[in-house]
Amino acid sequence: MEDLRKIGWWGINPAHNYDPVFFDGENIVANPSVPTPFSATGPIDGFFGRLSDAGIYKGEKKGQKGSVYGSDKKSMPYINDDNRDLLQGEKHALWAAKKIKELNGKTNAQPFFMGISFVPPHTPLHAPDKYFDRYPIDKIELDTWLPEDNNDTFWSDNFDKTTKGSRYYRLLLESYHRDRELALKHFLQAYLAVCVTFVDEQVGTVIDALNNSKFKDNTIVIFTSDHGWQMGEKNYLFKNSLWKESTRVPFLIKTPKTKAGCKVKHPVSLTDLDPTLIEYCNLKRKPKKNAQTGNLEGTSLRPFLERT
Repeated sequence: MEDLRKIGWWGINPAHNYDPVFFDGENIVANPSVPTPFSATGPIDGFFGRLSDAGIYKGEKKGQKGSVYGSDKKSMPYINDDNRDLLQGEKHALWAAKKIKELNGKTNAQPFFMGISFVPPHTPLHAPDKYFDRYPIDKIELDTWLPEDNNDTFWSDNFDKTTKGSRYYRLLLESYHRDRELALKHFLQAYLAVCVTFVDEQVGTVIDALNNSKFKDNTIVIFTSDHGWQMGEKNYLFKNSLWKESTRVPFLIKTPKTKAGCKVKHPVSLTDLDPTLIEYCNLKRKPKKNAQTGNLEGTSLRPFLERT
């Protein structure tokens, strides 16, 4: 395989992934549906809600309605779900689908690698109304919660004030008058709408393009994430913890020889991806950047993927 650093192609500018945000005419502001003090945590972690919420905000300084902006500070007009600009996640999916169609029309048998990233489960959690409508607040059910769930962990006032996860949890509850169930349901609604349904639809766009191409039966597809998310367990609302809600990630692999629906109960890790792809693609194992680099761990998952 040729050096993809020399012949590869780039899609959407990754610097413009964190969108959309809200703008009052002069400044980036919180989604107006997010109450304080949680909205004060900032334009990334403290923002969630419907795109249509921009119409609620009245720019005090210029007397105008708020507008939706991308992270590149360019306006992303939103009138309604049927009259709006595409979000970056949608652009990524369409770019990938177009590239697959383009490659499908070529006779070159050169193998290719395509990495397609979607920002969720990172914040901000914004999406068109139709995704939120699928999860009415009064229909959302929370997992069983154990009061004083954090008593079996190291906890202190300093930890609560300085660690994002514990601070965000406390601020979210304060924003909803310490009604834990209501607070988490509002945040969970946005998480389900954006990180599950919206992303699922974009992945579907890519997979549909692949299934309609000549690459359908000879392509390895991997779907995974870099972290999970804690939704109030241990009084924590964030990633970056060592609890399973944060450390566990989706990890799906389809190869031409994979048996559909096969589940692996043995513990696996993202470090297993490197030796798996090296074996499947007959790559030269050169994971080290220099002599000072440590050995990359991991075990090929091929035996799991091809078992009967």
